[in-house]
Amino acid sequence: SRLGADEKDLAPAFSVEPTVDGILISLTERENFEMFETGSAEPRPETMRLVEAIASVVQSRNGRLVIRGHTDSRPFRNKYYDNWQLSTARAHFARYMLMRSGLDETRIRRIEGVADREPRNTDDPQAAENRRIDILIESEQP
Repeated sequence: SRLGADEKDLAPAFSVEPTVDGILISLTERENFEMFETGSAEPRPETMRLVEAIASVVQSRNGRLVIRGHTDSRPFRNKYYDNWQLSTARAHFARYMLMRSGLDETRIRRIEGVADREPRNTDDPQAAENRRIDILIESEQP
């Protein structure tokens, strides 16, 4: 509700779940929602708006952040990127958008490119939902 959108509109692209390490926010591609231009870290306007909205939620929670970019298993290579570089560049985009929206840079602990090594859909390594950005708000240590 803090994102200013109906939950059913965000459900395909956005999820929040508690983990043992903290709160995991996932921005996930679907067949009808692509976050980036194919083979690039150039975000689509909808992705920019979504990350900007998430920034206000992230800012309201304590904890350091780990930002991870993921790709599907399609081998990708051009003169600028392979899957590793692409996943890392997309994670850097999320960092940039969070900071542009006012997030304190000192809260960012790590930025990681995971390529296709941690698929969400292990039955279909090329599935759209394997292309995602995860933002982990780490639990504060006692």
